[in-house]
Amino acid sequence: MRHAALSRLLALSLVLEVGGCLTEPNAGVVQGVFGGYLLGVTATVHEARYDFACGRGVTGPLRIGSDGTAIARGLVWGFSAGTFTDSLLVVARLHGNLLDVTHTIVSGGTPHTGRTVLRLGAAPDFSGVACPAG
Repeated sequence: MRHAALSRLLALSLVLEVGGCLTEPNAGVVQGVFGGYLLGVTATVHEARYDFACGRGVTGPLRIGSDGTAIARGLVWGFSAGTFTDSLLVVARLHGNLLDVTHTIVSGGTPHTGRTVLRLGAAPDFSGVACPAG
């Protein structure tokens, strides 16, 4: 009898714990600082900021949809221009502490797509990159 009561109590506490996670307002939003080759991402519940080798970008938050994919649109600018010049589309999937990012920058009407996997807590790696002087 005592074992059955403890089992029911444990099951109820697990239901309450899982239920609490699902109702948190920020559940399903990628958050953290991620880095990898030629890209760094700082994601919050309000926005995501992107550090490219020779530019920066910003989108809305990376909200994870029912298929596990986050899609966000925003703008990107180059260091030489100093202003928002191009559009940015980001498709991301979170796998534990890895963020798989495909980004498309439309510059002068031409799309340029790249893909990289970023690690939570890592700094971006811009080694060997020379940006044009502005």
